Amino acid sequence: MRKYGILGALVEDLFEIVSWYFPIELKQTSNNASITKELLTHGCVTCLTAHPEFAPFCYLLIEEKLNDEECSLEQKIETCELLVAASVFRPNSILSHLESILGDLRAVGLNPKCWSQLLCSFSIAHNLSKVYYDSFISMIFVFLHPQSFSDLEPFVLQVDMGLAERSLTLLRCASSAGPAIRGMIYDRVIPWIVMLVQGDVVNVRSNRPEIIEQGLQYISIWVEIIHDHGFDDVLVRFYSSVFASIDVARETAPNGALVALHNCLSVVFFLAY
Repeated sequence: MRKYGILGALVEDLFEIVSWYFPIELKQTSNNASITKELLTHGCVTCLTAHPEFAPFCYLLIEEKLNDEECSLEQKIETCELLVAASVFRPNSILSHLESILGDLRAVGLNPKCWSQLLCSFSIAHNLSKVYYDSFISMIFVFLHPQSFSDLEPFVLQVDMGLAERSLTLLRCASSAGPAIRGMIYDRVIPWIVMLVQGDVVNVRSNRPEIIEQGLQYISIWVEIIHDHGFDDVLVRFYSSVFASIDVARETAPNGALVALHNCLSVVFFLAY
């Protein structure tokens, strides 16, 4: 189909013929052992992205499946894979769908039942940000404006529910869209992690050491990320609060605090001068 130009009135009908089968549902039997779900999914995705005029219908299908409560988490992850495959379309084809799709990705990535942990959010959203850079950067401010950051804060602070790492990963993916969005993200992420390191969000005392240890790991990771991307001005602003929080954590998690102190000092020791 790529060789033949405009499909005209047939384009939607041709797309729907294949879209009815997505996501693939296959009951494996001894009679069809050579036909796997992965093979059928690959063929289906290839057909759904086979012609440039399929773009609007493909993105509508992606929105529909990501929002469908009857779709399993596995099927939504397969839909995310279709989204990555849709990179063959012109980048501006996604513009009118991008805000909705980004919101759906956030919902999938923060799903507490997400057995695949960070696979869906990190790999898919990261690919999205690279493939659709121009359109992504034009809409990312809609997705992650200040109010949206406030909406993510409770998820970052819920370490005991396993949502903190996923939320931080989504933010890390979004930061790959460019310097402007990075600054917005870094300015908010560091104070949240400082709260974790100090144990300010712990409701159950028995969880306190574990959550503080997790916060100490995050602070080491993000200080290095921020420095590697050249945002030392952010580290200068939060220099005192970062090291003060590590000092507070020493009482509860002495070993983790020493490791975090060493890691952070190895990155930012020169900023104090």
